[in-house]
Parts: sequence; structure tokens; C-alpha cells
Amino acid sequence: MKQSKKFLKDIGEVLFVENPRNKNIRLSLHPVTGLRISYPPKTDYKILEEFIYRYQNQIEKHLLQHKNEKIKPVILNRQKAIQHLTQRINFLAKKHDLPFNKLSFRNQKTRWGSCSYKNIISLNLQIFLLPELFQDYVLLHELVHTKIKNHGNEFWNKLEKIMPGAKNYNRQMKKIHLKKIEII
Repeated sequence: MKQSKKFLKDIGEVLFVENPRNKNIRLSLHPVTGLRISYPPKTDYKILEEFIYRYQNQIEKHLLQHKNEKIKPVILNRQKAIQHLTQRINFLAKKHDLPFNKLSFRNQKTRWGSCSYKNIISLNLQIFLLPELFQDYVLLHELVHTKIKNHGNEFWNKLEKIMPGAKNYNRQMKKIHLKKIEII
């Protein structure tokens, strides 16, 4: 991924990130890390700049809202998180007969987890910071993907059967923002 920082008049510093996986332009704003625009390759810079200025009012409103908030650093013990999440996913996989091939951990900014076509599950270490029921939702969501590789009705019916209220957990998870954390 190609990255560069530029200063835009009336906006401030912006991190530009070219991401080959992006199909659309994505704008994100965090009170600590600042404004970030992620875009597909070969996107014209003028289009990116226009995109940012189109949302200038919302950006300013968001910055004002968080201006007085004090951000406390979140520290996560990597080994403790890995141990806990590994034990929990192994328990759930066995209980619901949803085996997976491999497990990996990352500190991601946008995803809670993923499951590959080879049933390799990747989990965000920040899941460890969630309440237990939300942890189970994420783990079960990825485990169900070992059998059903999409988010169609069959997937949601299977997940709802295992964990009643899964769609509600899914809606609530979208409101939880990933944190900038320090991992020790």
C-alpha cells in the first residue's frame, strides 16, 4: 500500500492510502490519528481532494465534538488475549462441530475477523476487549464461515440457530469503533 501525507487548506494534514483491495474511496476520521482517505489504485488526486472537501462540514463537526475528549491509551497484553481467544474458539468449534484449519491474530483497524476459503481464521486482538457475548458472536460468526462462505440467508439462519440474536449483535458491532491500542 502506497501512503503519503499532504496538508490541505482548511482541512489540515491528511493521510492518503492507495489500497489495491479498495473498490471505492473511503474517508475515516479519528481524534488521535486524524483524517485518512483510502482509495483504489489509479484514482486521480483531484477526485480525492474533491471528495474530502465535499465532507468538510462533517469533518469539522466531528473534530469539534472530540476536541475536548481525553484519549486514554488502551494497552492489551498480546499473550493473554491470544491464550483466551484460542481457548474460547477451540471450545466453540468443538461444541458446534465447526472445525477450522489455522488461527492467526492481528491488530486491525477495520475488521473483527475473517475466514478464508481454506478455513484459516484471522482474529483481531481487540476482540479480547469486548464483553464476552460479543466475543462469542465474532468467534461464532467466523466459525460459521467455515461451512458457509457468504452472508446469505443460509449463513444467518445457521448463526441464529447457534446464537439467537446474532443479527442484533451484528448491528451493535457496527457501532463499536476499533481503538488505537498498544500491544505488549
